[in-house]
Amino acid sequence: LKLYMAIFFNNFDMAEECLGMLSDQLDGCWLPWVIFFQCLVAIVRLPKKLIGKKEHKESIEELKNQLIDWYNDFGAVNPDCMISLLEAEFMMANNVGKKELPSIRIQKAFDEAINAARKAEMIHLEAFSCERAALHFENAGLTGFVADYMGQAHALYDQWGALAKIIAIEDKYATLLKISKRRKPMAAGYLRRNEKLRYHPKHSIGGG
Repeated sequence: LKLYMAIFFNNFDMAEECLGMLSDQLDGCWLPWVIFFQCLVAIVRLPKKLIGKKEHKESIEELKNQLIDWYNDFGAVNPDCMISLLEAEFMMANNVGKKELPSIRIQKAFDEAINAARKAEMIHLEAFSCERAALHFENAGLTGFVADYMGQAHALYDQWGALAKIIAIEDKYATLLKISKRRKPMAAGYLRRNEKLRYHPKHSIGGG
């Protein structure tokens, strides 16, 4: 539970600590989530310099393949929405220190993750994907996008019943939440036009 909370509150230091304490014998329905969390933390920790970056990328790809292999073997949790979010996060992490990505490219990547989570009826992951998009837009200084995506995240966390998340977002983004209520979400039109977008299992994180 501590690991789950650390991820959903974007506390990756705590998440990394929790992952280090997990047993190697972990199995069952939690296994794909743990692999997903491991991969997400690895992406967030992607080195900004070339030294060690290649090896780090290889470990990320190995974790993603483990997630897909688990689904192929057991089929209990479809990893489409997890992989889509990992793809979006990798795109952002791998671009640090380079020319800023166009906002439409960031929007497209995270909308695919949001849409995949919605199709899988994983409202918690849909909310988290919206929040992660908002945080990246915040780093880019794109206030309108922050308002739209954080507003969606807030509404979804409310549907999920995640009271602590609702309070945290309201405390930090009260003004932007008011703005989001007056705006039509920018992602809505894109999602309607691309409802059939699905992750292709042969894709590699970072391209291919």
